[in-house]
Amino acid sequence: MTQVRNKRRNERLRPAHDIIGGENHNDYPTQTLFEEIKEKKLPFVSNIVIIGRLRDTWDKQSELGEYYQKFISSLSSIIEKGLEHHEHNTPDSYNMQHATGLLLIFPTLFVHCLEVTNPALKLVLEDLNQSINTQDGLIREASILNISYNIKTRIYPNWTFKSIKLAVEDLDAQPAETTETIALEVLGKLLRLAKYQAEERQRNERPVDILANIDQQRADLLPNQANINYLLKQPIFRTADDILKNYKRPVNIRFESALSSDSPSATHESITRCAFATITSEYIQTQFQINITIPTITNGTCPSSFFIQLKSIFPQIQKQGGNSYSTWINTIDYIIGFNALVDVVEQTDESRHFDSESFIAASQIILARYKIAIDSLNSSDYDNSNEYFGKVTHTLQDFYSHSNWIELNNREPQQDLGINNMTSAQFAAPTVRTCTNCSTGTNAICPSNNCTLAGLTSGYFKLLTDIIHKKPVGKCSHGGTFDATKNNDAIGGINKDTVDSIHGFLHVPAAQTAYLATYKILLQFRSQVLDTLFGKFINILDRKAVSSKTLMLLASSSKSQQDSSLVYTNILNDIRKTNMFSSIQEVVLSPARDSYYKSHILSIATHKHIRIDILRNSMYRQNSFDYGQDLARITGGLYLYNYNKSQDNININQNKQTELINLLYSKDSSSDNILINVDNTCSDLILEFLTNDTISSVTIQLQKWSLVLSPSNILTNTTYYRSYIFSNILPGQWRLIISSLPIKFIFDLRASCYSKFHCFSRVYVNNDNVIHPGLIEFEGNLIQNQNALLITTCDDNSINITDISVAMVDEINGNILGNSFQSIYNSENDRWITNLTNIPSNPFRFKFSFNNQQIQRLSYLLYQPSLIDVEITQVNTTSKQNILVNYRLHNYNKKSVTINFIAKNIGTYMTTKDYKLKANATQDDYINLKPEANQKDMIVLTITASTGDWNYDVYSL
Repeated sequence: MTQVRNKRRNERLRPAHDIIGGENHNDYPTQTLFEEIKEKKLPFVSNIVIIGRLRDTWDKQSELGEYYQKFISSLSSIIEKGLEHHEHNTPDSYNMQHATGLLLIFPTLFVHCLEVTNPALKLVLEDLNQSINTQDGLIREASILNISYNIKTRIYPNWTFKSIKLAVEDLDAQPAETTETIALEVLGKLLRLAKYQAEERQRNERPVDILANIDQQRADLLPNQANINYLLKQPIFRTADDILKNYKRPVNIRFESALSSDSPSATHESITRCAFATITSEYIQTQFQINITIPTITNGTCPSSFFIQLKSIFPQIQKQGGNSYSTWINTIDYIIGFNALVDVVEQTDESRHFDSESFIAASQIILARYKIAIDSLNSSDYDNSNEYFGKVTHTLQDFYSHSNWIELNNREPQQDLGINNMTSAQFAAPTVRTCTNCSTGTNAICPSNNCTLAGLTSGYFKLLTDIIHKKPVGKCSHGGTFDATKNNDAIGGINKDTVDSIHGFLHVPAAQTAYLATYKILLQFRSQVLDTLFGKFINILDRKAVSSKTLMLLASSSKSQQDSSLVYTNILNDIRKTNMFSSIQEVVLSPARDSYYKSHILSIATHKHIRIDILRNSMYRQNSFDYGQDLARITGGLYLYNYNKSQDNININQNKQTELINLLYSKDSSSDNILINVDNTCSDLILEFLTNDTISSVTIQLQKWSLVLSPSNILTNTTYYRSYIFSNILPGQWRLIISSLPIKFIFDLRASCYSKFHCFSRVYVNNDNVIHPGLIEFEGNLIQNQNALLITTCDDNSINITDISVAMVDEINGNILGNSFQSIYNSENDRWITNLTNIPSNPFRFKFSFNNQQIQRLSYLLYQPSLIDVEITQVNTTSKQNILVNYRLHNYNKKSVTINFIAKNIGTYMTTKDYKLKANATQDDYINLKPEANQKDMIVLTITASTGDWNYDVYSL
């Protein structure tokens, strides 16, 4: 799908105007047949069929054609990808993703069939919407007759238009057929016309204008104008504005993991969170002997009072040696994140959702992933166990929403799921009709269309279909806006994803049964692994992890521990074994030669809220070498430039790391005018100074009004690093006073305090997916000038939080970048939601102010906004030969950039590619992971631009 080009092939590139045809075009593909087939088989190309009416006052057919010819030509500058694209491991695989299609213009109507990349699809819809809503626009009204997302092949070699002079006697004639039949007839004629064009191109030795006399010689291939006029009047077809709203609508079409919603529907998130709260409460009762009132669940969702009660007892758990509420809820959020990820990167795999009667395959997926979760936990790989169990819960829950289990009057979980594979005897045979046509339409509530006597079935769901694929006759559809099968016999659908779904009247029992099934498999999991391991699984008991991914990592290099240049390999080994909300310190002896693991480490550190201190003890003096200093900078750690292991001892009470709260970072400072705000939740204040020069005579004091404090103790006193503790410090604003003789003291400062008031945040972004619009947890660097959502949870009930404001502050000077944002409290899940707008260009941290700034906190993590992005859009693991990972590159710069791409797993697999993306361009591509990719693997895609900008995305296989 991507091809390498050598210097000679650069000369063979056709200019954009050769790709765009007009009414009298003579273009003929100059590629070989192999190149043409390769070019057609592009990932993430969509087919859209638009029907419309021209303005009443406009009668020049050529004007619309000329307008679209210019528009498509300008569009090509955005959608043509990688003109200098080079892929190291798959030579000769160049492609140029231009727009192809056909515009037929009748005297008052038009039909436009377009094949464009998904990013360009949005631009086409926006242009169409603007033309309709502008007084001097050429188009009066338009409807979307069909969209086929991510088509496998194109049917047009280029884009062209044709003016049709055929007159029609009665444009308003009422056809006898149904709307669906007429729509299929129009689409069918477009396909037959495309087939005719292809056959004529093969028949003619020289390029000819195939459509020159089409209205005279083959009028039978043209759509009927009366039918087009009739379809335009039907309200069932969506407009461009309808579809554009889906790009911003934060609600997914399945049992989605909504972060906050006023909808009465249960979600994957609420079901999973409720089941984990129930099983956790039972665990606490038996293991810690603490009484909890567990509510009776009737709708798949726990009341907010249950979570507040659960949160309130965690101080008692901590007194008995258990972990904090933040540690527990962060782990549950981590599991839920992998539940939601199934809808993002496995959205087209029917076996992940029990779609299309895939009962055998889906039950096998549940068992296989459940076993990985068990095996990982038994080998103390807690993160991997959490990941796979999260994926299990998604598929398990979809069974009750996507099948007719509830319609068959079942209100208890299916007994085999998670224990045995289902068999063909348990559901309807392939030839058995399972649904009848829904008399109320394709999107309306339809209570009686399921043939329950036929037995168990599930709805067919086609996202990646083209306009000629259908489901088996008589089978049920999933139903809903984006289901392409809903118009085929049997018309309608049976999904119960929300209360507004076509079988939404059964949403509550479906959600409740999904909750019971999730709780049931958690009970089963607990009984299999026993209570000590289960306590570590839900992260109530402290973890001392030995990761199976780490074992893979170590196996990838026999020198791992002996070779000091494997800096990132060793850090990745350690961070996999480190518990949440803690720190690690790494002594680095040599420059790194395995920097390809940097993004792996940052992803884990972000999820687990871990700081990384880099202690450099190297004979190499070049500062340009990579010692892991960026890891320290981004995670909120310290980078000690000169570290002598034999003399220096750095230890900041590692046993209390989870209580260490960030208050201030100051970089490259020489000021003694630094202000530190200490609130009444802080017991001890820790000041850490780092310098590249020898620390000589330095005196540190704090001043508030007339009160001057000296440190209670010097915790660490080394040549280049010192840390001080001010015990039992009083709340208030303290001024830092530094006396250093005889030279000016230039330093980095990290100010922290020990506090029981602990909060953590996660960042979410819009997935920008028209099929599954919604919010997903952010991986990588935020994008400049775009928006994000910040979810904050705190774990100390003794503090009554009345308000939270969030600011983005500069890395160097701490100045606020832009505006502060007020957070909104979500009582249902006891968390605060902050809408962030206009992400700045400067690296920043989040500064949190609670209760009218009485309490202030600073995030450990440093955010580095980027103008490039890589996004994993689809993972196909069904093939036994390889794993297909589709991804999309974005260049948000106003100029072209060269991008280096690296795909790396935790084993031996690595692929590199080079791209050149034009300004504001995107490119879709894919990689194949070979069979050596382990089921417990972690694949990371990292991109670096010629500007130094970088970004990454992560997926755990």
